[in-house]
Amino acid sequence: MRPERFWMFDWLDDHNITSVADVAELLPKYRVIDDLRTRAEGWQRKQSVAKRGDVVSLVAGTGIDLTGGDLMVCPSPECMRRQVDTLFKRAWHYFDEMVVQDVFTPALLDELDGTPYGFDVVLDVFLSHLEPLLYLREIGAEHLAIFGLRLCRVKSTGKSMRENKVSSPCSL
Repeated sequence: MRPERFWMFDWLDDHNITSVADVAELLPKYRVIDDLRTRAEGWQRKQSVAKRGDVVSLVAGTGIDLTGGDLMVCPSPECMRRQVDTLFKRAWHYFDEMVVQDVFTPALLDELDGTPYGFDVVLDVFLSHLEPLLYLREIGAEHLAIFGLRLCRVKSTGKSMRENKVSSPCSL
């Protein structure tokens, strides 16, 4: 039994997004962040820890981080593509799916000191983490990746993610 398709792929389809530049242009528009938060909330509600039958999954840990986050060897689009290529060439035929971290849902739904993250944080997360998602689509591996939430605790530093030199709210 396959889980529901990751909500970000539906959003990308609905807006004909094929590049990070498309997202950079769309995100500032009126109500886009509200739409993203609504979709993320719906997806998060549907997630469960129920046993999924005979599916064999590989959980992407720090050695195979596809999120573009702090643990990437190099966060450039070319490096992210190489990391995806390396992972999928070596592991995909041993597993039914690969569980990777969903960084989009926490960026939209988590809070810092009781307030949702602002536009700058959401923009940073989307622009720095979208490339692997787009590349999975390009190589036809979208169906092999299952996105899961990583539990993290965010502390207030009073600075933006750029000022803190981190690429994920979970790193604060």
